[in-house]
Amino acid sequence: MKLTCDGPLGAEVFRAEADDIAFAFTAGVLFQPGESTSIGLCFRSSVNHKFQGDSQFVAVGFDGDAIASFKTPEIVTLGLRQDITEDITLMAGVEWANWSRFKSLDITRDDNGQILATTPEDWSDS
Repeated sequence: MKLTCDGPLGAEVFRAEADDIAFAFTAGVLFQPGESTSIGLCFRSSVNHKFQGDSQFVAVGFDGDAIASFKTPEIVTLGLRQDITEDITLMAGVEWANWSRFKSLDITRDDNGQILATTPEDWSDS
């Protein structure tokens, strides 16, 4: 991940390059109440990312390792498939994602936890 921030006059004030490996799971069920009807339900877990890498923050004179933690939302999906005729199939789906958990993106120093930059997000679920 590369992250940069420019100041009001266009000069770069923050730069970070970091990476992460994280794990999650997906589970689903498929229910067929009849030969021409299928109902599916899927759950995708959230993923806890902890990006670690090099950063430079001009405003406070910092040049070193930083951490940005981020948790993606869990997602629930419901789908319906109904055969109308041999040639026509009706499909519908709805999905919910828990984005309201994403309040801010905080970048902190790796050595002492001091916050270098905060980007308020305060997203809504979708």
